[in-house]
Amino acid sequence: MRLQNTILLTLVGLGLLIALSLNLFAQPEKTAIAAPCEYDPAAYVGLNPDSLSRELETRGLIGEIHGVNSPLNMTVLSVREPENFFSHQEFSVIAANDTVQAQLNDLHRHDRVCLQGTALKNPSPQPHIRVEQVQVLGTWDGLAAEEDYGYAVDLPALLRDTTEQVGIVHAIGAGGKILVMGFGDAIAPLVVDDPQWTANLYRGDIIRVHYQIQTQPNQPPHLRLDPAVAEPVEMIDAIVAEHGQPATLTGSLVKFPQSPQLKFDVYGLDVVTHDIHRIFTLINFSDMDTFTALRERLAQLWDAQADTAQRDRNSLINPNITLTATGTINVISPDQANPQLLIDTVNDITPTPAT
Repeated sequence: MRLQNTILLTLVGLGLLIALSLNLFAQPEKTAIAAPCEYDPAAYVGLNPDSLSRELETRGLIGEIHGVNSPLNMTVLSVREPENFFSHQEFSVIAANDTVQAQLNDLHRHDRVCLQGTALKNPSPQPHIRVEQVQVLGTWDGLAAEEDYGYAVDLPALLRDTTEQVGIVHAIGAGGKILVMGFGDAIAPLVVDDPQWTANLYRGDIIRVHYQIQTQPNQPPHLRLDPAVAEPVEMIDAIVAEHGQPATLTGSLVKFPQSPQLKFDVYGLDVVTHDIHRIFTLINFSDMDTFTALRERLAQLWDAQADTAQRDRNSLINPNITLTATGTINVISPDQANPQLLIDTVNDITPTPAT
């Protein structure tokens, strides 16, 4: 009898073991849950919209803050392709609630962040994302010693008093379907229904735009080129027309501090054209020794009067340092960050008055 019980228990135990084994090995393989805010370079190759949307909805979309205008609740995220600095995609960021909006408004340019949420269906070629969680992965301290920038232009007030403005092209893309304008120090996106008026624009062009104000979204203000105007975009000063031309420019010295996008401090000139401020980067591509000497000379001039520097939106400007620079204007791409003035020698930079 004991032998029978022993055999029975053994068979029951064996049956349980087999059942557990079948349960263990016969289940479909489960997909591993992505670790939150873990960067997977493969997901960013080619900046594929579907791949980036999956990151946004799972691990989180990782990129750098391109800009924040907290009074207008405006935030733009820039996501770059691995090993390709010049390949990037900007996203308009919409907060899911007031708590997230407050977090976004506290961010600064070049902060590295992880955003989790969903991609929004939007007729604009500029992707829009709805963000439910924000995690700051790293901050940029290039302007940390300066006070937060205070915008001088009240954009809603400026726009509602007229239907046309002269400004500078801040961004252009998607064959002209993406147009972002700078009016003073404020930035405003425009909806472009017919890109025939914008397809050949360059960042840095000074133009007059005729617009209507969209009712939605109301913040930040979105404009639409006025379809009732025969020529809704009028060229005033085309920057690409100056490409390859010798030029002597005079303006205030500007400093772009070292950042995740810049290996060292870069300097430029703030030149006023048609009452619009346009920055020319001072650079030399042909000889590294000359470029190094140029940067050292500009740093010397800057440091001598650093106490009079002022915070600009994404840089520093010193109105007490006026330079005259001679070189060749270089504009090779519609979305080039700033037009460049190619300097041959350090002697082509002259402080005014000479110091």
